[in-house]
Amino acid sequence: LTPTPTPTETPSPTPVGLSIQIGIDYAGQKTSDSYSTTVSQGQSAWDAVVSAIGSGNLQYTDYGGDMGIFITGFNGINAASNQYFEFRVNGVSSMVGVSSYKCNNGDKLGFVLTSF
Repeated sequence: LTPTPTPTETPSPTPVGLSIQIGIDYAGQKTSDSYSTTVSQGQSAWDAVVSAIGSGNLQYTDYGGDMGIFITGFNGINAASNQYFEFRVNGVSSMVGVSSYKCNNGDKLGFVLTSF
């Protein structure tokens, strides 16, 4: 008797999660918060923020389209009429909004309460 060869399954590559750090600076109204989360390739900074902080702890407006989501508050600290949370990626002010930015592994996302 010839044994029937057992087909070997080709393992599918496991998607590697992207490690994201999130920092929130409340400009002295509250101690800064920091979070760590993991998101999948192609997910946005908004996805990372919701994953780490929870949408119930966020105040935001979704303008849709290219404008996207604008975060106006974190953990009960909301921007006043002359303030906004500046979105920074790896210490640099982002040119795109939180819902447009696609995360990269090791990104440090920052939100700084800024007066204008």
